Amino acid sequence: MIPVNYENIDRFCGNIVIQGVCTEQKFDHQQAEGGITMETYIILANYTQKGAANIKESPARIQAVRKAVEAAGGKWGGWYLTMGQYDIVLIVQAPNAQVAASLLLAIGSQGNVSTQSLRAFTEEEFKGLVASVP
Repeated sequence: MIPVNYENIDRFCGNIVIQGVCTEQKFDHQQAEGGITMETYIILANYTQKGAANIKESPARIQAVRKAVEAAGGKWGGWYLTMGQYDIVLIVQAPNAQVAASLLLAIGSQGNVSTQSLRAFTEEEFKGLVASVP
């Protein structure tokens, strides 16, 4: 991880910055391979009692989710253990909401985590939305 000087944060716009640390490469929000426009999702999760009881299996589950995201045509943005209201933050891209929902249902059906998902819009997408407001 690369420490970030908050005064020079624009220099690090090629990375996702969380709590002042560049963690992983930022997505190409325009298009994935094959010209498919990708949507970004932020998934907030908490371990269930089952997930906490089997915490040592978490690294294997993370890899399984990563493979499922990629197999569904998505991109892995990062997985973070967090302190506070949520135990986990996962950032992924998916070709559409149906793919994202399918992945979330598959993850949730295992019973190890409960999730909340957020469709995230890039600054450029936001500008386009604002421009269309009457």
